[in-house]
Amino acid sequence: MSYLLVAVIGLVVGFVAGIYIKGDEMGVGVNLAAGAVGAVVAVVLTRLVSGEMFAGYVMSTLVSTAGAVGGVFAKVQIMKPKPKPVPVRARVRR
Repeated sequence: MSYLLVAVIGLVVGFVAGIYIKGDEMGVGVNLAAGAVGAVVAVVLTRLVSGEMFAGYVMSTLVSTAGAVGGVFAKVQIMKPKPKPVPVRARVRR
């Protein structure tokens, strides 16, 4: 399967996963990019590890779908807003 088609599958799955994953305030564009990158990375890694075993259309689609969801989930975990520290009130001496 072409890497362009894998990236398009990643874009679609990244968009849908961004809708369903909670705690995401970064926007649609970041979800699309994370899905596409996750899908391409997952397909490249599986082809490096297993050779031509996962080179078919069905397996590439499944691997790219899992990679896109993983990419969006990793993006949410990495780019999670940090909690703001609560200032401690100064003690008043009497």
